[in-house]
Amino acid sequence: MRKLVNNTNKIIEPGDVLLTYNYDLRNPGMPSYKSPEFVADSYVANFLELYFAQILRAGTGDALTVIDTSNVSQTIILQEVNAWLNVNSAAGITVNGLVVGTNATAVTINDYKLGTLIAHGATSGKLQYGTHTFTAPATDATSSSFTIARTLTNASGGTITIAEIGLYAYHIDNYYLIVRDVLASTSDVLNGGQITFTYTIKATI
Repeated sequence: MRKLVNNTNKIIEPGDVLLTYNYDLRNPGMPSYKSPEFVADSYVANFLELYFAQILRAGTGDALTVIDTSNVSQTIILQEVNAWLNVNSAAGITVNGLVVGTNATAVTINDYKLGTLIAHGATSGKLQYGTHTFTAPATDATSSSFTIARTLTNASGGTITIAEIGLYAYHIDNYYLIVRDVLASTSDVLNGGQITFTYTIKATI
């Protein structure tokens, strides 16, 4: 059954694996703001490459080439594939997990990193990255979904403007962009403020 995504003109078709995001912004001295649910720009090519590696698990000698977040071509030995889509990093980690940046350049299928990553910290231009929270898959008659969320805190002394978000996946010693989105409009996090981004992955019939 075709469905309309809340607050968008996107139609969910049977068989879709839909990716959406929203955010909660809490700035000091201002009412909290919860954004609408936005349809994500795209899973980038790396997502499908890594998913292919995960489900194939081929024999000795079979390999796949994937570009990491340092723009280095990594050779993946398919027999050794393990936890390819791990995005559950600890607080303070920006090489893995849900990350944010300041670059509003349009998403392309071959993106391998955020345009301009916002670093972790409490000095100028930085945000403090918290841990991740996940909800287990929830299923109803026509869909199943789960969420990935992370809270960022601004202790930089100034306002930080977020223009892009994404997911970095980890395997062994390398990191790979699997999702990148440019926000429909930039979000300003004031000094002392917090913002929580949530991705929802939903499969439908």
